[in-house]
Amino acid sequence: MKIREIKKNELSKIFPLAKEFIEDYRKITKPKKCVTIETALKNKKRIFTNDLKKGTGNIIVAEKDEEFIGYIFVLSFIPGIQKSDNRQGYISDLYIQKEFRKKKIAQKLSKEAEKWLKKKKINEIILDVNIVNINAKKLYLKLNYKEESIRMSKKLK
Repeated sequence: MKIREIKKNELSKIFPLAKEFIEDYRKITKPKKCVTIETALKNKKRIFTNDLKKGTGNIIVAEKDEEFIGYIFVLSFIPGIQKSDNRQGYISDLYIQKEFRKKKIAQKLSKEAEKWLKKKKINEIILDVNIVNINAKKLYLKLNYKEESIRMSKKLK
């Protein structure tokens, strides 16, 4: 198995994994109303393409027998936050195919994402974990991330 940065001409090879990421996330979070998987994937493709082109994002893949089995999408900024003096990066996606989980691939991808951010002079990583995504939370705690907040919501009637 290899861990490496994706090449721009390989971007289309990541989309089947990105679709699995979206589908798995929806199974875990069970959103009541949301855009279609096709629309979500189209948006993700646009974001991947733009951030790779600008150099503000990177996709690092886990590859086995020349097939992508997992990826991490990391950004050198926090989406939706205007530039600040804090040099913070953001992990947007981290996905490993089910049959390859529990093999420390996520940890290896995370370490490579950290290396990329350090090259960009980023000194902190931020990420969001849905409260029901217990496995992701365990992974990030094991990687020395600290809980900082809980996002809360309320439906208005």
